Amino acid sequence: MTLVAVTVVITGLLIAALAIYLFMVGVVRNRIAGNLGDGLHNAWTVAEQVQVVGPGINRRLNKTGGDLLGATLHLIEAAEAIAAKLAPCSADPAAPVPASPAPRGSAARQRVLQLTRVPFWLVEACRMRR
Repeated sequence: MTLVAVTVVITGLLIAALAIYLFMVGVVRNRIAGNLGDGLHNAWTVAEQVQVVGPGINRRLNKTGGDLLGATLHLIEAAEAIAAKLAPCSADPAAPVPASPAPRGSAARQRVLQLTRVPFWLVEACRMRR
């Protein structure tokens, strides 16, 4: 008789634990469904806003990026020219003079490549446009 009573109690506890587990799974599932619904609403909102921007945005962004890169090259070259003018003269008249100066803009081009990590072919393409 006690064995039957213990079995009934254990079975009741297992059913109660299963009911609590299923309730918690339902709560989490409803929360996930709500988050997915909010995400879907946000995706539709973004899709509507993108349609307003219109086609051809890639072309406009690439043109703007090329213009900025070209302006950066000009600014660095101008800064190097100013720094060369302001550099103090050497006190030693026997100081060696470089045989031939580096081509104009090469240091600027290398600096832009180092700072922005822009591929070299893109820098050359922007220079060709000028």
